[in-house]
Formats: sequence, C-alpha cells, structure tokens
Amino acid sequence: MTLPSCALPNEDVSELEKKISDYEKKNLVLEQRLIELENKQVNDIDTSSTTEKNTKKITKTQKETPYKGENYITISNPKDEVSIYEEPLEIRGIVSPNVTKINVYSTHFQMSSEVDTPKTVEQILQPFQTGDSEFNFKAMRSFENLSPGTNEYEFKAFFQDGTEKSDKIVIYFISPDKY
Repeated sequence: MTLPSCALPNEDVSELEKKISDYEKKNLVLEQRLIELENKQVNDIDTSSTTEKNTKKITKTQKETPYKGENYITISNPKDEVSIYEEPLEIRGIVSPNVTKINVYSTHFQMSSEVDTPKTVEQILQPFQTGDSEFNFKAMRSFENLSPGTNEYEFKAFFQDGTEKSDKIVIYFISPDKY
C-alpha cells in the first residue's frame, strides 16, 4: 500500500524551516539567560558572609530544638557580701542557654557624713547573646556602677519562654583613696 504524497510547495517548506530556525535561536537565548540567572543565584549565596550563614544555621537549630531544661541565672564569683579594695570588680555567672538578655541593676549607697544616698544604674549586659552559658560584668567608678561603700547588683535574666529570674549580690568597696 502506498501513501499519497503530501508535498508542500518549496516556499512553504523554506518558510517553515526559517520559523523553526528562529524558534531554536530564541530558545538558545532563553537557555543562556536561564543559566546566567542560576549562576547569579549561586554566586549571591556564595558571597554572603560566613557570619550570616552561621547565624541562619544557629537560628534554625534553636527553633528546631528548644531548650527544655530549668531556667536559671547564678552568680558564681565573687561570693556575696565580700569586701574588695581594688578596681575593677568582676562579677561572673552562669545561665541556662535560653537567656535572650541580661539586665544589670546596680545600686550604690554613697558614703557621706550625712546620709547614705542610693543611686541605681540599669544596664543591658554586653556582649551577651542567646546561647551563651556564662556572663561577665565589670564594675568601676569610671563606669559609674561602683562606689565606695555598699554596692548591690541584681542580674535579671530574660528567657525565650517569656519568664524572668534574677540573682543578687552585695559587695563592699573599700576605696584606698578614702584612707
């Protein structure tokens, strides 16, 4: 059985070949543009800073595994109600890893011949980041968070679950300048 021939006139075939060629060229241009865009995305990702990448990983990990232990803040050094004779005073402590920030409230009772005048200074402990397990605080007269006489320090921790806890310490600063 033979099929009837379906021949198209020569100009119709050449016109179709031209259209096919045009479509192939457009397709090639689009493929090249797509490759350029994909390469640009890869370069943008590669050029982002390591810190940003690590922060994203840490944030993702923290969201995936929330802390389920007890919330705590504990001053570990120095002991409560000790006398110091030199600056700076360094107060160290430990916290649970879900602390988002620590506020320090330092109250100083200025020694005077008339009346002890309390002065309270509030500070946000810097540098401190969520996930840190220790903190360190320096007090000095020049920082205006240490005065001769009685100094009370309250460290208030703010936790991811919205709760707060604090620990307090009293330090007696005996300034060598006074004697």
